Amino acid sequence: MLALSSLIEPLRSVNRLCGEDRYRWVVTSTQKGPVSASNGLEIKATHDLDALPEADLTIIVASLGLEHFAGAKLLSHIRWLRRQNRMFGAISNGTVLLAQAGVLEARKVTVHWETLEPSLRLTRTCKSAPKCSK
Repeated sequence: MLALSSLIEPLRSVNRLCGEDRYRWVVTSTQKGPVSASNGLEIKATHDLDALPEADLTIIVASLGLEHFAGAKLLSHIRWLRRQNRMFGAISNGTVLLAQAGVLEARKVTVHWETLEPSLRLTRTCKSAPKCSK
């Protein structure tokens, strides 16, 4: 929820301050309807992956419980974005889903420290950077 809000709220503020909709967003999921956040609140996905509107940018957002998100349909859609040369990215643990889809190709990314070890288990090509020392 925090990652999604931190993405949307600055855009909403720009729209309000400018008095016009310069930015628009659509919440999608593998299935249309309510999506539960890790805090228990629900967000309504207005589209599923089979009926997406055209977008300039797609951001993959995921939190805890990645094993529930990484279905073949979502990973296939991420690979499709890559094949179509669409602009996409990820925040929070969405980077792990990009790695699972095989679209990172030796790029350096970050994941939440709480999910580092599970993330490494979920992907075959990721490596952990050395730990920082003080």
